[in-house]
Amino acid sequence: MKDQPVRVTSHWMAAIRDREHQRPDAYFNDEYALRVITDPEAAAGQLSTLDRLGGPSGSVVVRGRLGDEILKRATGAGVRQAVTVGAGLDTRPWRLPLPAELAIDLRFFELDLPGQLDRKVARLGPPTCDRITVAADVRDDWPVALLEAGFDPERPAVWMVEGLLHYLDRAQADALRDKLTAASAKGSWLTGDVPHPALLTDPAHRGFLEWMVRRGSPFVGALTDPAAWLAAAGWNAEAHRPSDLLSGACSLVPPPPARLFKDHRHLWYFHAKRP
Repeated sequence: MKDQPVRVTSHWMAAIRDREHQRPDAYFNDEYALRVITDPEAAAGQLSTLDRLGGPSGSVVVRGRLGDEILKRATGAGVRQAVTVGAGLDTRPWRLPLPAELAIDLRFFELDLPGQLDRKVARLGPPTCDRITVAADVRDDWPVALLEAGFDPERPAVWMVEGLLHYLDRAQADALRDKLTAASAKGSWLTGDVPHPALLTDPAHRGFLEWMVRRGSPFVGALTDPAAWLAAAGWNAEAHRPSDLLSGACSLVPPPPARLFKDHRHLWYFHAKRP
């Protein structure tokens, strides 16, 4: 299966979230992360390799916290649709950082490759909101599948695009942005992350990037200025690199601990709103 190498990365992401959750000083919590991993020993071994080769594992924690904060703000402003594009083994529909009265009214769409989302309910039980799965490839005409699943493009939504743009080339990323924008009513929100081009040439990441190529899941996506990239499609956007977040430049989240950036310097965290 040609997409299998990318599918497997969702297990690493869950292992990283669980590792952070276990820390007494956790910046981000996910009590469900360990339960979605089918082979914890294998995932732990791959995570060890990721750390040894210079993979940006801290980014999983930082984008998770930012995504949670954006979801809180969007739902607090009345948004009642959420979409995770490339959801993998993310557990937000279960661990929603929301009051019960907001969670119960939220329609949460998880979109990913066919077969990628099937196991989560069996492992986690019923989610805390109305969760709808959408089996579609983000490189294809996925909005059709989303609409057929009940998504309402006339109502604002909050979109999460985390750990996905790394695997899309510029043409694919532009197509994703444009399709997402076309489905976004005024008042919609967006959050995610994407490598800065410097990450792809940083010697500290060479071993990791070469390993990702060998295993069939290369990092091919990067943006010099994601805020401008989103603004070109009509979004009011901000983007922050690790140094910005450490200095407190992003008002949405508290400054992350420096330990989360020891494995990466060149990556963008963005958030945007559709005026």
